[in-house]
Amino acid sequence: MKVGVIGTGTMGGMLAKTMVESGAVASENLMLFNRTKAKGEAVAAATGGSCVSTLQSLIQAADLIFIAVRPDQFSDVCENISGLLKQEQVVVSITSPVTASDLAMLLPCRTVQFIPSITNEAQAGGSLIDFGDGFNRAERAGLSAWFRQFSEPLPIIADTTRAASDLISCGPAFTSFILQEMMTAAEQTTSIRQQEAEQYIREMVIGMGELLKRGYSFAELQEKVCVPNGVTGVGLKVLEEQLRGVFSPLFTATHAKFAKDEEMVSANFSHARQKLNGNG
Repeated sequence: MKVGVIGTGTMGGMLAKTMVESGAVASENLMLFNRTKAKGEAVAAATGGSCVSTLQSLIQAADLIFIAVRPDQFSDVCENISGLLKQEQVVVSITSPVTASDLAMLLPCRTVQFIPSITNEAQAGGSLIDFGDGFNRAERAGLSAWFRQFSEPLPIIADTTRAASDLISCGPAFTSFILQEMMTAAEQTTSIRQQEAEQYIREMVIGMGELLKRGYSFAELQEKVCVPNGVTGVGLKVLEEQLRGVFSPLFTATHAKFAKDEEMVSANFSHARQKLNGNG
């Protein structure tokens, strides 16, 4: 299978490298397109793929096409490729505001929404997936198995898309920030050095990940570490007092931004559809 990636920024570039490193796609079957060609060429050099000069070249050759641009750029890309696509091709959105149904408004082929996570770079961690119309059960299973080479694709539930994306896709950034704050506080209030604190936190996170893989729940981890009248219990009490409710504003803020993005995407796609239909 030949794979194309339109947009080689942070997520598009990560996805291209991950697909090659996992063996999901052979480097000679990977095609990249970026408006700034130098960026596409850099990812091509890192993956062994090829950076093409035009969207037409990519569309004509690829079976599976990922669009990895900003939400406000999606409708323009779809307009440009709509007349080039064949029914048997598959186009994938990797951003939460642009659904498979949105893509289907403008494109004559089958569509998928796939939201990756930076954890997929390690050929691990979850991703979110939703299939548009036109896939039978075997085709859904086959494409899910392909994605499973570098992630664990979990079904998107429409009403919880943003929350799920916050946890799976944004979660590594949020968690890293919290751990960074923990390291900074340790350095400021004790004699530990930053480099030492980072090493301890890093090894703790890696080990905790292994325990989670064994089936431990977060509650069980707390229970295992926290002994009666112990230091951990004192620390957990502080966290309970200081952190309870702190994440509610985070989800409120991300959902507000998501709603604005959805509104913008809806307007852009409606306008693009009118243009493609000759009414724009």
